[in-house]
Amino acid sequence: MANTKPTLWEQLAAPFDPQDVKLRPLEVKTIKDWKKPDKKFGKYTEPCRAKYAVYIDARNVEDRLDAVVGPAAWKDEYRELRDSGMLCRLWVKDPESGEWLYHEGIGYPNAAGDDEPGKGAESDSLKRAAVKYGIGRDLYSMTEYMGLNLAKWHDCDEYGQPGRIEQPAAPKAEPKSDPVTDAYRAVMAIAELKGTKDAVRARLGDPKNGKDALAAFDALTLADRTALERIAEGEAA
Repeated sequence: MANTKPTLWEQLAAPFDPQDVKLRPLEVKTIKDWKKPDKKFGKYTEPCRAKYAVYIDARNVEDRLDAVVGPAAWKDEYRELRDSGMLCRLWVKDPESGEWLYHEGIGYPNAAGDDEPGKGAESDSLKRAAVKYGIGRDLYSMTEYMGLNLAKWHDCDEYGQPGRIEQPAAPKAEPKSDPVTDAYRAVMAIAELKGTKDAVRARLGDPKNGKDALAAFDALTLADRTALERIAEGEAA
């Protein structure tokens, strides 16, 4: 019977659990003018869209090596480079021959102003060396992550993750006022309070809607309006 057990190298190159894979924005642009957005206190402040890439942490690489070859069968060495880079030499012991093999990778700090540039460069170089053993190599060909198409732009939140930046609602404009409208509302408020709305409606010809009522009120003479106010107050016309 043929041996179907994956080889050491196949185990190292096995896809990671989706829970171990993370998402980071490759590029972020403002929706308004498609420019690089400004940040305030580390957050984007206006609606943006982003394109994403997937990645794993250096810890995921270390866990994979521990699980497949064992903690005593791999080791890493680092050397700082002049341009803030870091070179990692990653050794793995071949279980069949007992020979120590190595691959190298060069990494750089995560971003300008990184609080721990050496740590970021070290993690990056380890992952780049590990890719040469097949660890995480499948991430480079991944086109979709958790239903997100990695080839397209997506709305993002203030941290650059998929979502939206909620904008404060615009204040509602106050309705414009004019003397006729104000006077009409005052009369109707009095009629409502005094219980004389039927008498006021009869004086205005019982209009069907507010606009008709306002038009009818606007057509009254000053004397008529005074009389209408007296009706609303419950006094004799």
